[in-house]
Amino acid sequence: MSDASRPACRRALGISLPGLVLAAALGGASPPRPAGAESLPLTLPGALLLALERSPELRVERLTAEAQATLAEEARAAFDPSVSASVSHGESRQPTSARQSALEVPGAGVRRGRDDQAAVELVQPLPTGTELTVGADSARNRTNFSPEEYGSRLALGVTQPLLRGLRPEANLAGVRRAENQEIAGQYAFHAAVEGFVAGIEGAYWDLAFARRALEVRRQSLDASRRLLADTETLVAAGRRPTVELAAARAEVAAREESLEDARGALEAARLDLVRRLGPGRDLPWGAQLEPVDEPEPPAAPGDPAPWVQHALLRRPDLMQARLELANGELDVVETRDGLLPRLDFFASYARSGRDTSLGGTWSQVTEKNYDDWRVGLTWQHTLGRRAEGARARRAEFSRQRAQAAVENLALVIQAQVRRAAVDLDRLRRKVELAGVTARARAEETEGERARFDAGRATASDVLQAESRQREAELNWHRARSDARQAETEFLRVQGRLTEARGIHLF
Repeated sequence: MSDASRPACRRALGISLPGLVLAAALGGASPPRPAGAESLPLTLPGALLLALERSPELRVERLTAEAQATLAEEARAAFDPSVSASVSHGESRQPTSARQSALEVPGAGVRRGRDDQAAVELVQPLPTGTELTVGADSARNRTNFSPEEYGSRLALGVTQPLLRGLRPEANLAGVRRAENQEIAGQYAFHAAVEGFVAGIEGAYWDLAFARRALEVRRQSLDASRRLLADTETLVAAGRRPTVELAAARAEVAAREESLEDARGALEAARLDLVRRLGPGRDLPWGAQLEPVDEPEPPAAPGDPAPWVQHALLRRPDLMQARLELANGELDVVETRDGLLPRLDFFASYARSGRDTSLGGTWSQVTEKNYDDWRVGLTWQHTLGRRAEGARARRAEFSRQRAQAAVENLALVIQAQVRRAAVDLDRLRRKVELAGVTARARAEETEGERARFDAGRATASDVLQAESRQREAELNWHRARSDARQAETEFLRVQGRLTEARGIHLF
C-alpha cells in the first residue's frame, strides 16, 4: 500500500445511519415498551438501528479496533526526541601519600573530597538512522587539599550509520507496519459490522417466517378440527364409516404437535433477535417483536462479473490480507538490512571551562577557545550471520505465504460472489414457483373438499390434500425468507452490505 493512498484509508471508528430514523424503526409506533405489551411492531431498518446503537457485540469490535489504532502512535514515538538529566552528590575519604602531605597540607593523613554533578542531554533520532545529541554538564569539586573548583562542558555529537540502518525504508518499517495494522483494524471492524448486519437481517426474516409458519400451522389445525367435526356429524348420520373418525382424530393430534413445534421455533427466533438487538430495561427478553416488513422478492443479480470486481476492490478481509502482505514486504526490507555489518561514522565537538565559580566556567565555555573534537568509525559484524540469515529467510517465506494467501482469498471471493449470485437467482425463481404450487394445492384442497361433501372422497383424502396445501404455503414463505437472506449474503460477499443499507462507517 503506497504512502499516497494510506491517509485515505484511515478513518475514525464510528457508524452513522442517515437513512434510518427511529420513527421508521418502530413502524410509527412508540419506542420499545416494557414487558406486558402485546406486541412491538418492528421494521427491518428499525431492527438495524436498534442493534447498531445497543449491541455490546459491536462495542467489543469497536474497542478492539480502537486499541489497534494506538500501535501506529507508539511506533512513531521511536523518532521522538528524548531528554535525560542527572544530579548527584558524592564524598570520599582516601589516604594521602607522604609527598601529598608535605606539599599540600602538612600532617594530613586523609584526603577528603566532595563533588556535585549535574548533567542534561537531548537525543534526537532520525529516520535516516542519524542520531543527534546535545549535552551539557557542570561539576563542583572540593577537597581539604585544594580550594573549591567548578567545571562545565557543552558537547555536540552526531552518529550516522553507513551500512546497517542507513536506509529510511528499513528504519521506518516498524512505523509503516503499525500503520498497516491500524488500517487492518478498521477493515476488521468493517467486516464485523457487515457480518453483524447480515446476522440481524437473517434473524429478522427467520422471525418473520416463524410467525408465518405458526399462522399456517394454526390454520391447518383449525381446518383439521372442522373436518373432524364434519366427519363426526356424517358418521352419526350413517353417511360415513366409523373408521374415518380415527384418521381425522389422528390428524388433529399430529397437527397439534406441529403447532407446538411452530410455537417453539417462534420463541427461539424471537429470543435470537432480542439478543442481537441488545436487551435492556426498555427492551426486555420478553418483548414480543412483530416484524412488519414483507420479504418482497429481490431483483435479479444479473451478470456477476462487475460484482466480482467490486468485491476484489472492497472486501474488507481481502484488504486485510493485502495489508498483511505489505507488512511481510516490510519485514523482508528490515531483515535484509540486518544482514549488513554495522559501520557507523561519529563526530563530536565540545567546549569546556574550569574556574572557581560556576558562572566563570560557563563564561569560558562561551568566550574562550577551550575545545576538543573527535571523529571516527566503528565497525561491528557477527561472524557467520546465522541468526540474521535465518530471520531474513523466515521473513521471505512469510511474505511468500502472505502473497499466496492473498491470491487464494481472491479466488475464494470470486467463487463466493458467483455462487451467491446463482443462489439468489435460484431462490428468486423459487419464490415464483412456490407461489404457483401453493395456489395449485389450494385449488386441489377445494376440489377434494367438494368431493368429500358429495360423498366421493374420504376425510383422509381431504386431510392429505389440505396437508399438501399447508406445506406448499410454508415452502412459499420459506422461499421468500430465503430469497431475502440470499440477497443479504450476495451483498455481504461483495463487501457492500452496509453501503446498500445506508450505513456509513467513518
